[in-house]
Amino acid sequence: MLLPPGFFQSFLARFCVTCARLVWGMGALGLAERLLTHALVLAPKSAQTHATWAHLLARSGCYAAALPHQLASCDFAPSSAAGWFNLGFLHERLQHWPQAEDAFRKAIALSPSLDLAWFGLGRVLQFQGRLEEALHALAQSTRLQPWAPDGWALKARLHHQVRDMPAYSSTLLHLRSFDPKAAQSLEREMTAVVPGGVA
Repeated sequence: MLLPPGFFQSFLARFCVTCARLVWGMGALGLAERLLTHALVLAPKSAQTHATWAHLLARSGCYAAALPHQLASCDFAPSSAAGWFNLGFLHERLQHWPQAEDAFRKAIALSPSLDLAWFGLGRVLQFQGRLEEALHALAQSTRLQPWAPDGWALKARLHHQVRDMPAYSSTLLHLRSFDPKAAQSLEREMTAVVPGGVA
């Protein structure tokens, strides 16, 4: 049986990526970066290598350094919803709201049931002051993941902010049904806030 061209380079690149994950977890960051660099020499268009590098940097809080690798990963694997979601996450952490919105929307277009992308979209729309659009995104997120407290809590906050108190109350009631502590914390927070204004 003939092996496909580049088989050994691809195999070695994947091996380097696996080793990089292991040594990064042990704190040998310099060695991990050398392994990832070597992996890219062997397979320059590897979306997996770039995504792994971005993930490891993001776990260390190095969001700006992770961004070029995640962009490259999306370039090489444009049909990966997870890749676009991760790009949106990095842009959100860096407060690049329009870029984060675009990335989350691309993730949703590829995988409409990706509830985390809907939640991320809701957050970045909120940060841009587009509250009604944010509520629509959060409605999708909570429909897909009805027991995720973060989505319901943010949804309740935005209902409170736009002065839709019946919707706020019903959202809070649902949150209380499965996470009483989160509901209680939110209720305390909201009692100190004037709807649509400031505390």
